[in-house]
Amino acid sequence: MTQKGVDPTEHEQSDEHIPPEHQGEEVKEKEPSYCLVVSGTQVRTLLRALDLFARIGAGQFEEVLHHPAWEAKRLHLAFDIPEEKEKIEDFRVAGKLLQEAKRLATGFQGNASASIVSADVDSRRAFDIYQVIANMLVWKEHPEGGMGVDFNEPKQWSDQPLPKMTEAEDGKVGG
Repeated sequence: MTQKGVDPTEHEQSDEHIPPEHQGEEVKEKEPSYCLVVSGTQVRTLLRALDLFARIGAGQFEEVLHHPAWEAKRLHLAFDIPEEKEKIEDFRVAGKLLQEAKRLATGFQGNASASIVSADVDSRRAFDIYQVIANMLVWKEHPEGGMGVDFNEPKQWSDQPLPKMTEAEDGKVGG
Protein backbone atom coordinates (compact mmCIF):
# COMPACT_ATOMS: atom_id res chain seq x y z
CA MET A 1 0.00 0.00 0.00
CA THR A 2 1.55 3.31 -1.02
CA GLN A 3 0.64 6.83 -0.15
CA LYS A 4 1.58 9.83 -2.32
CA GLY A 5 0.28 12.52 0.02
CA VAL A 6 -1.96 13.03 2.97
CA ASP A 7 -5.32 14.62 2.32
CA PRO A 8 -7.32 15.01 5.53
CA THR A 9 -10.55 15.27 3.57
CA GLU A 10 -10.07 11.61 2.63
CA HIS A 11 -10.05 10.60 6.29
CA GLU A 12 -12.75 11.09 8.79
CA GLN A 13 -11.66 13.60 11.42
CA SER A 14 -12.39 12.62 14.99
CA ASP A 15 -12.54 14.80 18.08
CA GLU A 16 -11.26 11.99 20.32
CA HIS A 17 -7.67 13.33 20.42
CA ILE A 18 -8.59 17.01 20.57
CA PRO A 19 -8.62 18.54 24.04
CA PRO A 20 -12.19 18.89 25.34
CA GLU A 21 -12.14 22.69 25.16
CA HIS A 22 -11.56 22.50 21.38
CA GLN A 23 -13.81 19.56 20.48
CA GLY A 24 -16.53 20.41 18.02
CA GLU A 25 -15.06 23.83 17.29
CA GLU A 26 -15.21 25.18 13.79
CA VAL A 27 -13.10 27.98 12.42
CA LYS A 28 -15.48 30.92 12.57
CA GLU A 29 -14.10 32.85 9.61
CA LYS A 30 -12.33 31.39 6.64
CA GLU A 31 -8.59 31.61 7.03
CA PRO A 32 -6.37 32.03 4.00
CA SER A 33 -4.46 28.94 2.85
CA TYR A 34 -0.85 29.00 1.72
CA CYS A 35 1.28 26.78 -0.47
CA LEU A 36 5.04 26.50 0.02
CA VAL A 37 7.33 24.68 -2.40
CA VAL A 38 10.50 23.43 -0.72
CA SER A 39 13.31 21.09 -1.67
CA GLY A 40 13.77 17.69 -0.07
CA THR A 41 16.58 19.11 2.07
CA GLN A 42 14.43 22.04 3.15
CA VAL A 43 11.45 19.83 4.05
CA ARG A 44 13.72 17.71 6.30
CA THR A 45 14.95 20.87 8.03
CA LEU A 46 11.34 21.99 8.47
CA LEU A 47 10.48 18.56 9.88
CA ARG A 48 13.28 18.76 12.47
CA ALA A 49 12.27 22.31 13.44
CA LEU A 50 8.63 21.33 13.94
CA ASP A 51 9.66 18.30 15.98
CA LEU A 52 11.91 20.36 18.25
CA PHE A 53 9.28 23.10 18.69
CA ALA A 54 6.58 20.56 19.64
CA ARG A 55 8.90 18.72 22.04
CA ILE A 56 9.98 21.90 23.82
CA GLY A 57 6.31 22.87 24.15
CA ALA A 58 5.68 19.52 25.83
CA GLY A 59 8.51 20.22 28.29
CA GLN A 60 11.24 18.15 26.64
CA PHE A 61 13.87 20.87 27.07
CA GLU A 62 16.72 18.34 26.83
CA GLU A 63 15.89 17.91 23.12
CA VAL A 64 17.72 21.21 22.51
CA LEU A 65 20.94 19.22 22.87
CA HIS A 66 19.92 17.09 19.85
CA HIS A 67 20.04 20.13 17.57
CA PRO A 68 22.45 19.52 14.66
CA ALA A 69 24.65 22.40 15.84
CA TRP A 70 25.61 20.32 18.89
CA GLU A 71 25.45 16.83 17.38
CA ALA A 72 29.25 16.47 17.26
CA LYS A 73 29.56 17.45 20.94
CA ARG A 74 26.91 14.92 21.86
CA LEU A 75 28.81 12.20 20.00
CA HIS A 76 32.05 13.20 21.72
CA LEU A 77 30.22 12.88 25.02
CA ALA A 78 28.96 9.44 24.10
CA PHE A 79 32.42 8.22 23.12
CA ASP A 80 34.28 10.18 25.84
CA ILE A 81 36.96 11.48 23.45
CA PRO A 82 39.90 12.73 25.61
CA GLU A 83 40.84 15.66 23.30
CA GLU A 84 37.36 17.06 23.77
CA LYS A 85 37.25 16.92 27.60
CA GLU A 86 36.49 20.64 28.06
CA LYS A 87 33.71 20.63 25.46
CA ILE A 88 32.32 17.43 26.91
CA GLU A 89 32.18 18.94 30.39
CA ASP A 90 30.47 22.08 29.04
CA PHE A 91 27.91 19.86 27.32
CA ARG A 92 27.25 17.96 30.55
CA VAL A 93 26.75 21.25 32.40
CA ALA A 94 24.37 22.47 29.67
CA GLY A 95 22.37 19.25 30.05
CA LYS A 96 22.10 19.74 33.81
CA LEU A 97 21.02 23.37 33.34
CA LEU A 98 18.33 22.32 30.86
CA GLN A 99 17.07 19.69 33.32
CA GLU A 100 16.86 22.34 36.03
CA ALA A 101 15.09 24.79 33.68
CA LYS A 102 12.63 22.00 32.82
CA ARG A 103 11.96 21.30 36.50
CA LEU A 104 11.42 24.99 37.26
CA ALA A 105 9.23 25.69 34.22
CA THR A 106 7.17 22.51 34.11
CA GLY A 107 7.63 20.64 37.38
CA PHE A 108 8.84 17.58 35.44
CA GLN A 109 12.12 15.89 36.23
CA GLY A 110 14.34 13.47 34.34
CA ASN A 111 12.77 12.10 31.17
CA ALA A 112 9.23 13.00 32.28
CA SER A 113 7.27 15.48 30.17
CA ALA A 114 3.74 16.37 29.18
CA SER A 115 2.03 14.48 26.40
CA ILE A 116 1.20 16.27 23.18
CA VAL A 117 -2.45 16.32 24.31
CA SER A 118 -1.64 18.62 27.23
CA ALA A 119 0.95 20.75 25.40
CA ASP A 120 0.08 24.32 24.36
CA VAL A 121 -1.94 24.85 21.18
CA ASP A 122 1.02 26.05 19.08
CA SER A 123 2.98 22.91 19.98
CA ARG A 124 0.01 20.72 19.04
CA ARG A 125 -0.31 22.55 15.70
CA ALA A 126 3.41 22.04 15.04
CA PHE A 127 3.04 18.35 15.87
CA ASP A 128 0.09 18.00 13.50
CA ILE A 129 2.15 19.49 10.66
CA TYR A 130 5.13 17.33 11.62
CA GLN A 131 3.03 14.15 11.44
CA VAL A 132 1.74 14.94 7.94
CA ILE A 133 5.23 15.68 6.58
CA ALA A 134 6.87 12.69 8.30
CA ASN A 135 4.11 10.36 7.09
CA MET A 136 4.44 11.46 3.48
CA LEU A 137 8.24 11.20 3.50
CA VAL A 138 8.36 7.75 5.09
CA TRP A 139 5.81 6.36 2.61
CA LYS A 140 7.74 7.91 -0.30
CA GLU A 141 11.00 6.34 0.90
CA HIS A 142 9.40 3.00 1.83
CA PRO A 143 6.33 2.45 -0.39
CA GLU A 144 6.18 -1.15 0.81
CA GLY A 145 5.40 0.13 4.32
CA GLY A 146 7.19 -0.67 7.53
CA MET A 147 7.28 -0.29 11.28
CA GLY A 148 7.45 3.01 13.11
CA VAL A 149 5.11 5.79 14.15
CA ASP A 150 5.66 7.78 10.95
CA PHE A 151 3.82 5.04 9.01
CA ASN A 152 0.73 5.60 11.17
CA GLU A 153 -2.01 7.78 9.81
CA PRO A 154 -1.59 11.33 11.22
CA LYS A 155 -4.04 12.29 13.97
CA GLN A 156 -5.34 15.76 14.63
CA TRP A 157 -4.23 16.99 18.07
CA SER A 158 -4.83 20.72 17.65
CA ASP A 159 -7.73 23.02 16.92
CA GLN A 160 -6.88 23.08 13.20
CA PRO A 161 -7.57 20.44 10.55
CA LEU A 162 -4.56 18.45 9.42
CA PRO A 163 -2.73 20.18 6.58
CA LYS A 164 -2.63 18.76 3.07
CA MET A 165 0.67 17.83 1.47
CA THR A 166 1.47 16.66 -2.03
CA GLU A 167 4.70 16.20 -3.88
CA ALA A 168 5.48 19.12 -6.23
CA GLU A 169 6.77 18.25 -9.69
CA ASP A 170 9.47 20.46 -11.16
CA GLY A 171 9.04 22.97 -8.34
CA LYS A 172 5.48 23.74 -9.36
CA VAL A 173 2.64 23.94 -6.89
CA GLY A 174 -0.02 21.29 -7.23
CA GLY A 175 2.05 18.79 -9.23
